[in-house]
Amino acid sequence: ELVHTLQQVPVSSLPGRLEVGRPESADERQAEVHSRQALAGGAAGQAPGSAPPRLQRKALAKVKESQKPGAGVCLVHLHGDEQNALAAASTLHKERCSNFVYLEPTGKPKRHVPVEATVGSTTFTCSSVDPNRIFANATVDDFAKGCSKAAPTAQQPAAETAFKKEIDDFRTELSQAISRGRGGAGTKDLAGSLPVVVFHNNTPGDENKITSANPFGGTSITKYERIAAAAKKDPKVSEKQGFKGDTSTLARAKSNPLTDPNNFVYVTDRSKDKALATDLNVVFQDPGLKGTAGDDGSLSIALESERYVNVEAAGKPLSAAQLATNLDMGNKVLDHLGVAKEPCKAPSPPSSGGLVSGVQAALRQIGEKMAAAAARVAQEKARVAAARATLPPALPRDAALPKAVEKKVKAGSCTTFADQKALDTAKADRATKVAAMPTADAVDWVIGVAKPPKWVSDEVSDQKSCLEAGLKAAAAVSGSGITLPKKLSQTPLRTFKDQEKIWNEKFTFTRGGKWGRITPQARRQCTALIRDDEVEWNSKSKKHEHCFKNLLTDDERQVEILQTSSAPGISRHHLGTDFDFDNTNPADWEAGKTGAKGFADEYGWLQRNASTYGFMQPFTVDSNFNRLGYIEERWHWSYYPIAQAVLEWSKKHVADIEADLKASDWKKNPARFTFIQAHFKEFMFNVNETPQF
Repeated sequence: ELVHTLQQVPVSSLPGRLEVGRPESADERQAEVHSRQALAGGAAGQAPGSAPPRLQRKALAKVKESQKPGAGVCLVHLHGDEQNALAAASTLHKERCSNFVYLEPTGKPKRHVPVEATVGSTTFTCSSVDPNRIFANATVDDFAKGCSKAAPTAQQPAAETAFKKEIDDFRTELSQAISRGRGGAGTKDLAGSLPVVVFHNNTPGDENKITSANPFGGTSITKYERIAAAAKKDPKVSEKQGFKGDTSTLARAKSNPLTDPNNFVYVTDRSKDKALATDLNVVFQDPGLKGTAGDDGSLSIALESERYVNVEAAGKPLSAAQLATNLDMGNKVLDHLGVAKEPCKAPSPPSSGGLVSGVQAALRQIGEKMAAAAARVAQEKARVAAARATLPPALPRDAALPKAVEKKVKAGSCTTFADQKALDTAKADRATKVAAMPTADAVDWVIGVAKPPKWVSDEVSDQKSCLEAGLKAAAAVSGSGITLPKKLSQTPLRTFKDQEKIWNEKFTFTRGGKWGRITPQARRQCTALIRDDEVEWNSKSKKHEHCFKNLLTDDERQVEILQTSSAPGISRHHLGTDFDFDNTNPADWEAGKTGAKGFADEYGWLQRNASTYGFMQPFTVDSNFNRLGYIEERWHWSYYPIAQAVLEWSKKHVADIEADLKASDWKKNPARFTFIQAHFKEFMFNVNETPQF
């Protein structure tokens, strides 16, 4: 990309902000030719004409796509402020065999998308471009003219030209995505074979009434005709929505869209979609508007000769009741279109019949499984490589014990270990003590319903004190580069009840603020409800709440929690042998993150020095490679002599542990523990067992 950039623009005029363009753009194709010439030893020529001083189209909203095999419809959402429509489309995309095209805003979701245009060295921003009104040349011209007012009068003609190009490029990108969503080749003309269902919201009381020939009250130049069947159910009733069922949560509530004139669909194919009027208020768009004075640039007119349905429901802010109506209307439309429900299957290749066909199918399944396994391994290798790239370099092992530690050792208040052999000798001694405990008592300790023995708490406390003394001494050395925070570590012990409270708050999405780590699987399930820049779950986000509580299964919710929290009964914090440093934000433990909040410098020291005091990192970048287990936690450290002795004891007594777990509070809310009950052994035992010296 750097080569491409240098071919397109003279170095002297390179802007401060460069972003990557789509590979099919003319600028990119032209740059490709020049880069190949340069790489072949030829002269690196400047592209003829004046290339634009940027690579990316400057509509500041991302066009996003999500596709499924065997899709029967293309779902579309364009207006960022219409949150019920977004949640409904995302939910239906998860549940139905559909493709989905939507816009992800860069800031607060709004109806209009901001667009940037550069004139000379000045960049102007326009925030009045409606993404559902750019599908006609005339409206693009109108938007460009209006946007040019952001520039001084003398620069407005140039600004208008620049804005026109940016808006047109954005239209092209969006149109190509919709074409792909329709099963087409990704062309600018929106071509494809699948019908399009677009989701919109209006504001109750804004006069978008289906009771008039034009439901937009004359505010739109588009003409509409009410289907006769709908007139028989003319909804001249109170605008209060009539819902049945529990609407206190985001659970599906039954709704009757006909009780509110703000809830309707409008269609382009009168003959095929008239039947929708049996259950919904239906409006028919007049034909022949494209390219005329009545063309307002909307997607419905651009697709007037195609199968198009717009689901228009009342209420823009996300709410349980209005979302229920959105979903009810959307499901009725998709049922009418014959869109299948999950699981979706790609169309089968032609069968050759008989035994040959069966063998081919079996071989294909084997190949698919092998390919999937290879892909998982490749993904895991990529994950590990990416994590390793963020590792702070390990500092050398301290040549001698700090005086503060020597004093503690001489007083008998802590022990140091020179190598793995010394650690294993200590582990064997502690294993004898663990084995001498009654099995029931040891199990209660392991699952957190009983406190650790006093000898465990005392020894771990002393060793932790020595570790922190060693770290503080290292930080005090001139030029060490280690800056200690005000608070170094957290309390190590958490009981079953402590961990259960955390687990239940997360499972019910009632834990305050941000927490956890959003998995790629959850992103796929919830599509547009989670932005690319959102890393953690946010309990204050209605979109996150709808995703977590309505679109994820019980097992999937547990997987999300397990990214950063143990389930009660299988946490190493129950043992009293483990503790966390005070900062548990992964980003603050990456290379280069130092200072008051950063722990890269502390981690550099811990990697080879923590073992001196008997501590190790149980959850490393490799500990869950291609298997279930907790993700890497650079802040979590474990006292090896006791923790490893307990781990080895637990492997021998796993049947006793499982029996107690099943009899614990897990049985009070079994749906909250289905996944972990099936996989608790992986999370208990798939850990790092080798300290680093």
